[in-house]
Amino acid sequence: MLLIITGCHSQNNIYKSIENLQNEYNEQNAGQHRMSLGKDFKPTKTIIRKLKTELKSDNVIYVFSWTNTMPIAHTNKFHALLYEITTGNKYYANNLVGNYKDIVVESKNNQYFIDEEYILKEYLKMNNLDSLKSYEHQSNSAEMGDSYYLFDTKSNKVYYLEDLVFINNVPTKYD
Repeated sequence: MLLIITGCHSQNNIYKSIENLQNEYNEQNAGQHRMSLGKDFKPTKTIIRKLKTELKSDNVIYVFSWTNTMPIAHTNKFHALLYEITTGNKYYANNLVGNYKDIVVESKNNQYFIDEEYILKEYLKMNNLDSLKSYEHQSNSAEMGDSYYLFDTKSNKVYYLEDLVFINNVPTKYD
């Protein structure tokens, strides 16, 4: 019984921590582009609920991106990578355009999470994402570049990287 209560408590703490970090970021950056993990459709909540028996700790790093699906607007397509700091376990989540509420969460990586893996690796190496800031806002086309959010619930850090373009699995600079 205690394990079930602890699991639910941990799950609620993770979601609340991520939501609080998002709200704090938006308050501190009022008037600029807002960070949004969803309004009517909240995939983060579903992902964490699906992982309630897997997660052993509240300390996670969560990398999330709404997938650029131009020219189809408002598709609610996303990719997310949840890294549990204490165990080193990684969980990969995404959905399908046809049924956006059908969220798949797996512990194995595939070719669709290369960008999220890169961002996580950079964050773990430097404990920040400052090195990626110079790659933002380089595309002047609405069809290129995704925005990525990183939440670190242990360190209470949040990063918002806008309009990054990855080519050959690395962020690309246009000259």
